[in-house]
Amino acid sequence: MDGDDVEARLEAVERTLADGDADLTAVAEAAEREHELDELQARLDDLESRLTNLAASVQAVRGYVGNVRTVNRDVERRADAALAKVEELERHRPDRGRRESDGDTAASSQPTPDRARTDGRDDDPPESPGDIARRITGRDDEQRDRRRARDERRRDGRGRKREGERRRQSRDRSGGPAGSNAGDDEDGLLSGLRDAF
Repeated sequence: MDGDDVEARLEAVERTLADGDADLTAVAEAAEREHELDELQARLDDLESRLTNLAASVQAVRGYVGNVRTVNRDVERRADAALAKVEELERHRPDRGRRESDGDTAASSQPTPDRARTDGRDDDPPESPGDIARRITGRDDEQRDRRRARDERRRDGRGRKREGERRRQSRDRSGGPAGSNAGDDEDGLLSGLRDAF
């Protein structure tokens, strides 16, 4: 292509622009599409940034939950160890047998089922350290049921024993037959066996 051809084409373009007959609709549509693409690209970049921040937040929450679970397991292990230690101490208490043997002597000061407390509360024995630990850890239901059943058996046995003593004393006062003492002794022996079991 020589210089004359280039000049001829430039003149044709100048005439077209000068006459105003050229169709610029396609050029305008192309420019509008380019603008829309730029806007979409900006929105996409913003969404990608927000998604990155959200992923980082999710990872942080997962790390926090993992730490909480670790702490919970550690607390549970410590609670189990403390409960086991308290139960071990209870089994090896030196005054355990002495306190159980002194139970009969303190029976007169203990409220019985037929003698209700004035404040309306149940007459449960004081909690031991093991009972407190089991109650705190939520594991005292079975132990409490067993303890209450044992206490009820003891109270029933003590009530029968006191009833036998009252009968023996009334017979002694009224001068009952000599054989009544043997029956009273049997009642006392049976009451003692009931207390033991």
